[in-house]
Amino acid sequence: MLSVAIHEFKKQIKSIKSILVILIIFSITIGVASVGEKYKSLIEMGAESNVYTLGLTMTILIAGPLFTLSLSHNIINEEIRTRTIRFIATKTSRANIVIGKYLGIVLFWIICLVLSMFLISLFSHSIYINKFMVSFSFLLYFIGLTILISTLVSNPIMTNLIGITLSIVMTILGLWGTLSNNIILKVFSYLTPYHYFIHEENSALSYIPILFSILFVILSIILIRKRDL
Repeated sequence: MLSVAIHEFKKQIKSIKSILVILIIFSITIGVASVGEKYKSLIEMGAESNVYTLGLTMTILIAGPLFTLSLSHNIINEEIRTRTIRFIATKTSRANIVIGKYLGIVLFWIICLVLSMFLISLFSHSIYINKFMVSFSFLLYFIGLTILISTLVSNPIMTNLIGITLSIVMTILGLWGTLSNNIILKVFSYLTPYHYFIHEENSALSYIPILFSILFVILSIILIRKRDL
């Protein structure tokens, strides 16, 4: 499982798309943090931390799902399509393959978040542990969802299209649901990480998306055990 995770992490970090995503996240993070530093004398103390982390927060909320789903949409089905999963399955269990690939993506995003928070701390001279944890919880939801979609759908092209479509739809409806009084949209927002990221940031409920992520991984393991490789 550990070797699968390390291999997946290396594959993620070397990808051109991943490098571009990292550059985008870092550019927005540094840009907004530098603006906050420039005008910090005009900012109230209570809002200062929000200004410094605003760039990262908005990037994660709006682009995080798209980045996560598009970068790793073929993480399982590409291995099945090329039959390389048969070789891996001779070395370890199917459950370990799924969990290892999940952990590889998780490690990639942990490093992205840690470096982003480090850049923010250079401007703010503060460490935002809670913001890091809530952001991590938010991304874990989509990492788990990516694994599930790639296990369910065998065609990598389809998972890419589904991932892009889902990321856009879930972002729009998730954000809309957190602000709307419509009961259907409200229920939908509770099934996405947006409600917990926006309204429950300072409570234990902000970590509920982690439970969704674990559920997605468990479903993926059940599905791949029943599948012919």
